[in-house]
Amino acid sequence: ATTRPPVGKDKETPKAKATGDMDKDYGPEVAGFKTVIEKHPTSKAAQMAALNLSEIYVNYKKMDDASAALEKVAEKSSGKDLISAIVLTQYGNVLSNKDNCKGAVEAWGKVLAQSQAAFMHDTLRLKSAFCYEKMNEVTKAEELYKKVSQNSQDPKNPEAGETGLGKDAEKYLRLLKVKK
Repeated sequence: ATTRPPVGKDKETPKAKATGDMDKDYGPEVAGFKTVIEKHPTSKAAQMAALNLSEIYVNYKKMDDASAALEKVAEKSSGKDLISAIVLTQYGNVLSNKDNCKGAVEAWGKVLAQSQAAFMHDTLRLKSAFCYEKMNEVTKAEELYKKVSQNSQDPKNPEAGETGLGKDAEKYLRLLKVKK
């Protein structure tokens, strides 16, 4: 009988280092993700593939490709379940990085409209407020900063984001008032 070394005890699987060339680093995976998105655009598998693919593109600073990968599944995502809410959030993040704040706010708005994603709301309100500032819609930005700040006062509020969001919102609100 042969004895095997205990799994994870003696040898660690060597990790390949990224070369900086996306095709070399992720070639077959990128093609696989694209295939899933094309063949099954309304499936959860396509949503997960788009999330993974967009993350690869973002890491290689290919924002247009990241946006395109997410767009096909984002337009069919409601935000009513966790995966589609994450897809819409990531799509909004990519659009914001591309300076398309109008599109970003629309994507995040779909998640904000869903009570099931309440735990994401204040984070998305803060991101939306940043975009509204960029679009010179100061009143909307101010309203969102105030809402995040108010929500943070009640730790039992399901919309209250992670610790510190309220203080961040208050800081940005003060900065906004200084700008006026």
